[in-house]
Amino acid sequence: MQKQDRKTMIILAFLMLAVSLVTVVFAWFSLVEKTQIIIIKAGDFSARVKLYQVMEPDNEEINEINISNVVPGDEFNYLLTVKNMGIITANLTVSFTFLDSEYNSIKFRNYFTLSYSFDGENYSEANISNDLVLLNQESIIASGEKNVYFRIDVNTNLTKEVYTDGAYFAINSIVVLLQQGE
Repeated sequence: MQKQDRKTMIILAFLMLAVSLVTVVFAWFSLVEKTQIIIIKAGDFSARVKLYQVMEPDNEEINEINISNVVPGDEFNYLLTVKNMGIITANLTVSFTFLDSEYNSIKFRNYFTLSYSFDGENYSEANISNDLVLLNQESIIASGEKNVYFRIDVNTNLTKEVYTDGAYFAINSIVVLLQQGE
């Protein structure tokens, strides 16, 4: 009988231990507060973009480019400043879209030359098509600034027959895109 009492007491002790363990685990999870979701922000992209018409002695900030009443040999200079306001280095792409209309057709645009530069001195000529990418995958460090200089020249072969009343050269949009850099 004593052996059976001993077995019963051991079984009862294990049961009480199991109940105590379940109670402690339940109490632990019930009383411990849950943490909020942790979000780790790797960085953000933000840009401040300004467009200027370059004129001596000062540059004038403008909102649109619309060139009309031109004479062969005219030159129009612009400066696009892009400041990376984000906290990480970003790659910059700048693209131009030209307004296509009866008075601003590809044929008419052939009488203009678009050149661009990143230092304001060494200009490269661009082919004017419906979409034009000027600056692609150029790196801007965090809080850094990049200048894109561009010039529109009226070619000397523009004649009165081509330049009819109402003809104009217009850039429809300038798109500035920042993407994560390396």
